[in-house]
Amino acid sequence: MHRYLEEIQADYEGEALDVMPQRVMNVSSEALQEIHEFIDGSREVVEFSENDYFDVELQWSYVTEAESDHIKDLFYNPFKAKRFKRSFYWKHPIDGEFYTVYFQSNLREQYRAGPIRGITTLTLRVVGLKPTWE
Repeated sequence: MHRYLEEIQADYEGEALDVMPQRVMNVSSEALQEIHEFIDGSREVVEFSENDYFDVELQWSYVTEAESDHIKDLFYNPFKAKRFKRSFYWKHPIDGEFYTVYFQSNLREQYRAGPIRGITTLTLRVVGLKPTWE
């Protein structure tokens, strides 16, 4: 994924989402393009942006209260990501790269007995790499 993305500075740089998920469920690649197919079999692609992006679905079956609070604070805090409004950095659990991302789905938390919690599918929109000059 990192080979196909440009370096992009995040809106919020104070901390990164670095809680290790138990599952990386799906990674899909998208581009802001529209395909028009015509009766004669020809087609034209209208490109709204030259930049590709990736959607990554994460899942935490079990997180500590501190990990849950870290994720929720990043999601809800008006000075941090503020839900879908601001980008931030995320550390990929496999390649170790830091990416510039937005939250792309709502946060759904599960409560279990005691302090054990889980976060069901949470989607991140990966738009770039963290700049190396930071």
